Amino acid sequence: MFMRKSTAEEKPLAEEIEHDFLTMMMRHFSETGDAVAALEWALPHVLERVSAEAGALFLHDPDRAVLNCAVCVGPVDIRGMSVPDTQGIVGQVFHSNRPHLVADAVSDKRHWKAIDKKTGFKTLSLVTVAVSFKDQRFGCLQAVNKRGGEFFGEADLATLRQLASALALAMTNARLVEQALHDRMLKRDLKQAEESQTMMLPVSATETPLAGMVIPARQLSGDFFDIVRVDDRYAFCQGDVTGKGIAAALLMAQAMTMFRIFAREGHTATEIARRINDSLLDFGTEDRFISLVAGWFDPEKRQVVMVNCGHGPVFLRHENLVDILDAEIIPLGILPSAEIRFDEITLDMKDRCLYIATDGITESVAQRRELGCRGFAALLKKIRPDEAAAQVGQIMKLFRSKQLETHDDATLLVINGMT
Repeated sequence: MFMRKSTAEEKPLAEEIEHDFLTMMMRHFSETGDAVAALEWALPHVLERVSAEAGALFLHDPDRAVLNCAVCVGPVDIRGMSVPDTQGIVGQVFHSNRPHLVADAVSDKRHWKAIDKKTGFKTLSLVTVAVSFKDQRFGCLQAVNKRGGEFFGEADLATLRQLASALALAMTNARLVEQALHDRMLKRDLKQAEESQTMMLPVSATETPLAGMVIPARQLSGDFFDIVRVDDRYAFCQGDVTGKGIAAALLMAQAMTMFRIFAREGHTATEIARRINDSLLDFGTEDRFISLVAGWFDPEKRQVVMVNCGHGPVFLRHENLVDILDAEIIPLGILPSAEIRFDEITLDMKDRCLYIATDGITESVAQRRELGCRGFAALLKKIRPDEAAAQVGQIMKLFRSKQLETHDDATLLVINGMT
């Protein structure tokens, strides 16, 4: 494979070796999808090139601070054996990135003799080079005992360095391929999670007195709302999970699932919040919690009964007046329910609208000024008191058009008691 060409227009030896070696390495990697398997193919060729009796590739394990033998060729199998990354010649070469030729390993104090003692193999001479590419160091390549009783020389060292360089480049490419595959799979998973999350949210209908919308800041949102019709009443909730990303999205999905189960069982707002809180503590969510507004709307009585668990103010609009109602309960997932006083709020909704918004809305910015709760209340006075879905559309259009900007998820739930 690495025989020198005899044509007059031959390439330099180093270039030929590197090109052929890299090509074959990547071919083996693409066939197996396993970098170690590709290296097992490569090492015998490396040793044949330098006429070595044995050799090994030591890969660095930063978590254990060792150089671990991943691949070896020779009379003994030392795969899995390791050398502290600050010890032995391999440790010195790895950290200094400078190669070493050792003519007499028996008397060289730098040689890590523990492996010889364990295997019974006698190391006489060796050459060690770092497997590195730019600022990345993967480990060390070592050839042991020159055949014919000779010693490794500068030519062997140069060849081994060339092959180690090609090996490092192949490993870099392999890592890039693996990272690209990982990123591609992650993007696919995120896309599927985003689609699943969107499908979980209810679709607001114009004929219903409740409507909502989530505009996520990223692909996955920690905000959610839900509307469940049970007989002639509507159970509703809006929540905000601490954190972002997949972990927050999973907790959001759990909370929505629990809300739907407890609502369909007909539990009161207090009991729904209590059961979700207990479940969160049972799940062991640790440092994550949920701010939540949950309740019931009775269209016939024009009445809302709800609990506000650390979710920030809600806004009750009557004609041209907007009352701001603060939360009186801590978020869920922090304390056992027995230690929380769940105070229900009963609201007369006749000729009134209730607006529940996450902080992505109240902390949004317009013309470099934060909207705030008072600003949002002022904004509500300008919104036409249409059906709930139309009002949601009017407000959230301000975010889509960038008249209001936020770096957080923006979620709004409207309950219209005017019709």
